Amino acid sequence: MTAPILLITIDLNSAGEEIWFSAGQCESHPLAACYVSQFESIDAAWVNCVTARYALLKAISRAVGRVHGADNRLDDLVDALHGAVLAAVKNDRTAALYLYFFGVLSFVELKRPVLAEELTVIESFLGAIKTSPVPAIAILGPAFEAAVAAGKTAAADLVAAEEALRLFDTIGGKKLLMDSFNALRQQVWGELAAMPHDKPELMLPADFADRVFLHETQRGINSVTSMSEVTRRIEVHEKALNAAVVRQSELKAKKAAKEARKAAKLVANTVVKAAKDEAKVAKQKVKEAEKAAKAINKKPPTPAST
Repeated sequence: MTAPILLITIDLNSAGEEIWFSAGQCESHPLAACYVSQFESIDAAWVNCVTARYALLKAISRAVGRVHGADNRLDDLVDALHGAVLAAVKNDRTAALYLYFFGVLSFVELKRPVLAEELTVIESFLGAIKTSPVPAIAILGPAFEAAVAAGKTAAADLVAAEEALRLFDTIGGKKLLMDSFNALRQQVWGELAAMPHDKPELMLPADFADRVFLHETQRGINSVTSMSEVTRRIEVHEKALNAAVVRQSELKAKKAAKEARKAAKLVANTVVKAAKDEAKVAKQKVKEAEKAAKAINKKPPTPAST
């Protein structure tokens, strides 16, 4: 056996357990005690890594909070816009003004996503809101403009924060820590593994080096001996699984609703175009009929006297 290579995907808490376990094992044997300081050095680097990653996680959570805050502000403004439009059209939901804003997506559907599509749709409405001849609508323009700008900034901050964490884990601080820790583990294992052969007089066991490191029988579920702890872990995983299933259903429903809205919008646009074409043809026919009527109604010229 050798010291297991710890993958970059390992969580930092588990990596810490690996450090502390090895340090404790080395403390327990005089031939390995010289390595304790090296594991303590890695432990210090681990603390710095956890602190840095904590800051990145905090940045993500705060960005998520700003995203939701911006979304709440937009939702409030959509409510205000909906009320102003209804008042302007006297609650006629078939009026052109109402259909312009809420014909494809109802105001409830428009508010449903957290920014994302809502932000895009609202941004497309800005010009119509700011230049509306209805004062109650136009007055909302500056607030909508500010809310859209805040939403775009919040969304961009969240993307940047998530990317910063991804880089930290894959090529940054966590990657450097795990590389250093794995290198130390291999070094220590190699030196300790040589001792039973180089110093047979010590009568060291063949697995002397392996004992310093956690193995599958010493970690995870195999290390649990309490029935209550096993039950607790099962409950935790069941809750996580149930939450994942619910989230999957939500995402499927959201995708289906989005596709339905796209289809409805396509149908609506087709109907509008057809109606416009029919209106154009009808208008042309009216012109032709009016021209014919004028020709019929036109008095014939007076015959010349002979």
